[in-house]
Amino acid sequence: MSTGVGQAATFAGADSSSEVSELSLLRNGQAYLWDLQAHRELYGLLPDLSADEIVDRVRSAGLTGRGGAGFPAHLKIAAARARGRHAVVVANGSESEPASLKDKALMLHRPFLIIEGAWLAAKAVSASKIYFYIHDYRHVHASLQRALSQLRQQDVSIEIAIAPNGYVSGESSAAVNFLNNQIALPTFSRPIDTGVNGAPTVVFNVETLAQMASIARIGSAAFRSLGTPNSPGSRLLTLSGGVFSPGTVVELLHPSPTMEVLEAAGGATAEPLAYLIGGYGGRFVPPFELLGAEENGSLGCGLVGVVPEGACGLNEAQRLFGFLASQSAKQCGPCQFGLPALQAKLPAALGTRPSRRAERSVIRLIREIAGRGGCSHPDAATAMLNSAIATFSEEVHLHRNRKCSAKGPQPVFKV
Repeated sequence: MSTGVGQAATFAGADSSSEVSELSLLRNGQAYLWDLQAHRELYGLLPDLSADEIVDRVRSAGLTGRGGAGFPAHLKIAAARARGRHAVVVANGSESEPASLKDKALMLHRPFLIIEGAWLAAKAVSASKIYFYIHDYRHVHASLQRALSQLRQQDVSIEIAIAPNGYVSGESSAAVNFLNNQIALPTFSRPIDTGVNGAPTVVFNVETLAQMASIARIGSAAFRSLGTPNSPGSRLLTLSGGVFSPGTVVELLHPSPTMEVLEAAGGATAEPLAYLIGGYGGRFVPPFELLGAEENGSLGCGLVGVVPEGACGLNEAQRLFGFLASQSAKQCGPCQFGLPALQAKLPAALGTRPSRRAERSVIRLIREIAGRGGCSHPDAATAMLNSAIATFSEEVHLHRNRKCSAKGPQPVFKV
C-alpha cells in the first residue's frame, strides 16, 4: 500500500508565495479524500495495535523520517519511551522549503492517514497531546479541521498550531520553541530532552506519520517491498525547476529512470545539466548521481529540481545562497556574520569576472563556517554552495573566460 497521492497532485505554476488553488489539485479524477467513509473504503480500518506492536512494526519496516534528516523513526520513539514519562507528539507539516509541496499535497489529499499516524505515534510514547504544526495554509487548515471533525475521539487531544512562515521555522526545535514561547526559531536544546512544556517531545514530518499508518495496515514486510533496502517504503517527491509543470508531486514506489519521473511534470524544459536534491539547503548533483541518491535514501525533504541546459548553475547557486543567508536565525556568529560575509564575496568569486583571490577567500570562509553553527542551517547553506562549485566546474572555467551559459534573466528556482 502506498499513500495514494501518486501522480495525483499538481500545483500549476506553484511558488512559495501563492495560495494553493483547490481546482489545481483535481487531476486524473482524484479529489480530496476528506470523507471518512471514502478513506476507509480505500484503506480499511486502522488495526488496534499495542504500543509494543507499533514500535516493532516501525522498527522492522525500517521507516526513516521524510522531513529531510532521514533519522530512523523507531529511534525517536525509543528515546521518548526511555524518558519514562508522558511525551508530546508534534506532526510537522510546516514545509518551509520554498519549492516543496509534497506535505501540502498529503495534508490536502490524505489528512486521515496523517492523523492516524499521529495517533499511532502518540500511543507508542504514551502521549496525551498531539500538535499539528503548520504555516498559514488556508486549504490545509480546512482539510485537517474537517478530517478531525469526522473522527472518533481518541484518548489524546489534538491542536492545530499556525506558525509564521520562515525557512528555519520548520526545524524541529523551532517548532517546539513556537509551541512554548510563540518564537519560531531553532534553539540549542533537543526536543526529546526539553520539549513542549518541558515534556519529552517527538517531532515527525507528516509524511512519516502517513507511512506509519500504512505500516500498521500492511505490515513491515510489505512496506519493505517498496523503495530500496537503504530507504524502504514509497516516497513523495516535488518536481521543480526546469520542468514544464513545477510543483508536481509524485509518489515514487521504486527508483525509476529520471526522465520517466520527470514526465509526471510534463518533462524537462531542456536536457538536464544537473539536479538539486534535498531542498534549497541540499546539494547539486550531476545527472548520473540522481539514481544513486534515490537508492541510498539521500533525497532529503523530497525536492528534485532540474537545472536545464541553457541555465547557469553558478548563478542559481548564488541566488539560493542569498536566500538562505537572508533566512538564517541570526542567533550565532556563523549565521549572523558568516553567511552574509560569504554572500558578499560570491559575485567576485563566481561571477563572469572572477578573481582567484576572491575564489580562495570563498573557499576559506566555507571551511570556517561549516560545523560551527548553533543549528545545521549554515552547514546546509555552505554544503549546497560547495556542491555547486564541484558540479558546475565547467561553468567555473567559462566564467573565468568571461563567458556564461545563462540564456536569459529568467531564474530556474523561485525564492
